[in-house]
Amino acid sequence: MTVSSVGEDGAGAAGARLRRGITLPGAVIDRANRARWLKDGQLTLWERAAREVEQLMSGYTPSRLPEDTKAELTRLMQREGRRHGMERLPVREG
Repeated sequence: MTVSSVGEDGAGAAGARLRRGITLPGAVIDRANRARWLKDGQLTLWERAAREVEQLMSGYTPSRLPEDTKAELTRLMQREGRRHGMERLPVREG
């Protein structure tokens, strides 16, 4: 029996995920052991996330999307933010 011969549930689903590729967590998720975490400055999840946002925003290039498309995307993000407990989207400075 091969992974591809099993159905969409059980081992088949796991095999399908493996065939799509394994992804590693981004810069915000720290999977280091405690000794390395201490050596690297003991950053909290919030601090790592803030650092990552700062790096992303510093390299930001304005979108060339039409204004109506930008407005629609903003509306969708606001709706999703409210659905997940955010009163408003973060304000982009600059």
